[in-house]
Amino acid sequence: MKTAQIRYCKYISNERHEGVTLDVTIQLNEGDNCETAYEKAKSWVDERLYHEGISTHDIRVAKAVLKNKRQHTLGEIEDAEALLLMSEKKFKTELP
Repeated sequence: MKTAQIRYCKYISNERHEGVTLDVTIQLNEGDNCETAYEKAKSWVDERLYHEGISTHDIRVAKAVLKNKRQHTLGEIEDAEALLLMSEKKFKTELP
């Protein structure tokens, strides 16, 4: 059996009941590895949806945590730093 394409689709919704569906299909050429194509599609979709899920409220809360570190746990500080880093990171728009 020959696989001609790999499709990966995911849906997320936020607290305001707004949803985002992202779907990517990769056309395979002769000799392409199906597992590698699937992992690339999944990685691209998951990273893009993570960026879609970061709200301005989340960013404000993370900045407030970092502004007043003494009132927060190490875990909260690390989460805030990671969220801000991801929110500032440019999303790669090229498809896999």
